[in-house]
Amino acid sequence: MNAVIVANGIPTDPVADKKQIPQGSLIIAADGGADYCRKLNLVPDVIIGDMDSITGDPEAAAFRGAEIIRHPARKDATDLELAIDLALARGAQRIIVIGALGGRWDMSVGNLQLMARPDLKTFPVTFVDGNQEVSLLNGPVTAPFIGKPGDTLSLIPIGQDATGVTLEGLEYPLENGQLDWGSSIGISNVLLGERASVSIDNGVLICVFHRKNQ
Repeated sequence: MNAVIVANGIPTDPVADKKQIPQGSLIIAADGGADYCRKLNLVPDVIIGDMDSITGDPEAAAFRGAEIIRHPARKDATDLELAIDLALARGAQRIIVIGALGGRWDMSVGNLQLMARPDLKTFPVTFVDGNQEVSLLNGPVTAPFIGKPGDTLSLIPIGQDATGVTLEGLEYPLENGQLDWGSSIGISNVLLGERASVSIDNGVLICVFHRKNQ
């Protein structure tokens, strides 16, 4: 089962975002993400959070049929993390997060680092923002990236150097190399064809995939 979590960031392209939602997905609104669901003409299956950022009453007619899970304002997790926990508890095998970026930098950075949770090390989580996708590779792992020639893939090490990095199908290939923490060398690589591959032995890479030809 796919789970789509709609967060309370500042989305850039609602039309592109809606195309990323697989049919039959469990749709979870993280608090104010319910407002974005309304813009997308979606009724979430669940609205979860402390309900401090949603506009109006979560039990209003616009959300009729949604399950409401309220949490206290004083809590040890953001609404997005609560939504991720819920998706895992409900049996999700893949999580797509929409609307988690933009606005407050602390929230955007905090949202991205949630992908580094130990229980998500091998679990497919993707953040979507219009024609951009953000995922995390925690070595050792190999991952494909499917797109079109000219699409951009940026690879950003976090916390430490990324070693044993092999890049195939990209304008700037690499074989068993290293991407240094604090360096911008991995920014703006380009797909040569419809498929690229990234392998990493040790370290963590944030992967930002920009579909220019969408």
